[in-house]
Amino acid sequence: MTSSQLPWEQFGLEAGELMAAVAVPECTGLKWVKTADTRVGIAIDLPGDMSPFDPGRAYQNLEFEVLALSEGANPLKIFCVFCVDSSYFEIFEDLCRSLIKVLKDIDDPISKAKTTVTRAKAWSELFRSGRRELSREQVMGLICELNFLKDHWKPMGRGISTWYGPDDKSQDFIDDGAAVAVEIKHQSKEGAISISSLYQLDFDGALFLVTMQLEEHAEGISLNALVEEISCDLNPEELADFESKLIRLGYEARSTYDAPFRTTDKKCLAVKADFPRLVVGSVTGLIRANYKLQLDDSFDPYIISIADMEVAFER
Repeated sequence: MTSSQLPWEQFGLEAGELMAAVAVPECTGLKWVKTADTRVGIAIDLPGDMSPFDPGRAYQNLEFEVLALSEGANPLKIFCVFCVDSSYFEIFEDLCRSLIKVLKDIDDPISKAKTTVTRAKAWSELFRSGRRELSREQVMGLICELNFLKDHWKPMGRGISTWYGPDDKSQDFIDDGAAVAVEIKHQSKEGAISISSLYQLDFDGALFLVTMQLEEHAEGISLNALVEEISCDLNPEELADFESKLIRLGYEARSTYDAPFRTTDKKCLAVKADFPRLVVGSVTGLIRANYKLQLDDSFDPYIISIADMEVAFER
């Protein structure tokens, strides 16, 4: 047995066994698992009658199953995440090791199980889309969101669960009936910002648009450093949620994300009823659109301070 071995190579199946499981020493309730049909995986004990999402569902290179290890008055069930393609086993191990680091600091069995299920969802999206490097535009957009999260959203007492940027919501931050959309302002496009849909600037409640302009600068902060700084300020459950959201966005720590950026301009605009925008119904027959807004002087009446925006969330 060598340190270069994958964890599933360090134990075997007995004759006639369909599956073998070995406890992960660093984390109570977590197991390395492998099956006779060459699948490898990781499994977590399911407390009580907890049921994870879509048991038995298969994703690209991943399969999820709920298995009963014992019957009777107190049956033991486990939620398994299997990798089915041997060419992905090393990548899958890296993901499992990252999960273990988070789970070992979580004591509550229910929280552990929920965290594992949430992370499995994120893995499924990562495997489906493939491990591709984020573009420079995507990196800068994520830096803008994380800057807002660190400097304003968390200090307002808002949790990671209310950051919806990775979750295909129209706005990036939503809580207490109010929302914030964060956009990067293009340096080379006369201060324009990109609006991704007819719904991004349409919200049934108070809505704010925060724009940031970035430049690469030695005195700035990199995406990797920003992720690390936020992570250090989170409890284990929040950290697990934060990492899962980053995985869904396709983020993994890479040396190419070490370029530092600083914010050269930041504005907050209140999206009122007369705010210039396209929404559903504003143009007859228009059902889908993405467009750009040039934030010239005509938008000045909508500019408010970040402090005023924070007050609106406290009402």
